[in-house]
Amino acid sequence: MKILQISPKRLILGITLIVLGIIGVYFLFGMIIPPNNSQTGVSPATTQENSGSYCFIQEVQPDFIGNSVIVHLTDDDLEDFPVIGKFIRNPGNFSKTWHNGHRTVGDFTDYQHQYSDFRNLSCRNISYEECHARQVPVVFEYDGRYHEISCLPDFGGAHQMRDS
Repeated sequence: MKILQISPKRLILGITLIVLGIIGVYFLFGMIIPPNNSQTGVSPATTQENSGSYCFIQEVQPDFIGNSVIVHLTDDDLEDFPVIGKFIRNPGNFSKTWHNGHRTVGDFTDYQHQYSDFRNLSCRNISYEECHARQVPVVFEYDGRYHEISCLPDFGGAHQMRDS
């Protein structure tokens, strides 16, 4: 009677392939069938953390403003937008490095979708049609410093934030 002999290399290779196969099936199954959130009573479509846009605020040196609409902000303007106002009033030490006349002073997730309302401050002295027909960038001035704000769609909560 002949005993089947398996070399140690083939045994390790076989075990490795089995483990990789199990892990691959687990990930494939997880991608096809989403996890069940019924235990928490919250559906993914209604969670607040998955419904905001990622926004960042950059300070702009005056020489790099170019052909932009400049909106002069007051404390009253920033009162309605505390998250944005926090970074515009006090940029902190988020980024001390300037790149092409810009430096990042803050970022946030716009859960309440207030950025569009904030941007509409640039339209307070013109008609709705004129405001939406305008295709120039908007720069916000507060206390002698100029800021640009940009927001990106959330893409299902794929980004990680430093929000506190």
